[in-house]
Amino acid sequence: MTSAGASKASRAPSGPATVYLIAYNFLSKCAWGYILYLAVQHLLALSPAPVAKSSASAAVSSIVQTVLSYLPSTLRGEAPLSEQAKAKVWDHLPASLLPYVMRAKTFYAVAGPEVAFVQSFAILEVLHVVLGLVPSPLVTTAMQVASRLWIVWGVVERFPEVSALPYSVTFR
Repeated sequence: MTSAGASKASRAPSGPATVYLIAYNFLSKCAWGYILYLAVQHLLALSPAPVAKSSASAAVSSIVQTVLSYLPSTLRGEAPLSEQAKAKVWDHLPASLLPYVMRAKTFYAVAGPEVAFVQSFAILEVLHVVLGLVPSPLVTTAMQVASRLWIVWGVVERFPEVSALPYSVTFR
């Protein structure tokens, strides 16, 4: 056996570790599949009341104005966008998608605890690297897991209004 082959064989997890990793990945797949199921169910269970086009236009207008307020005046142009121009952003969205887009903003209210719970198990991925069960770089894995946990626990749980972005928050 060559040294490369011996190195590769020594990095392979043992039998019990392999069984554990298969079980972990299977359970993770099932948990994220459940989140996907909740998302599809939520998006397809549309309320019978149609979404008013004016409220959608007002939301988009607010978003566009917020984004434009952060741009330098040279990028914005001398004249700010008119209310008609801002409302036209919404016109590019097919009317058949409007109810789904408006409903998507309420998904975290429906499944937020489940998303946070499932995402929290990503901490085990760092442990898998530390224990040598997977040959991933520790720093990369830790940064990926930390960034996802920061979003779920550090931002969304602390500032619930961001879970409905981009419709409910104005950054001022």
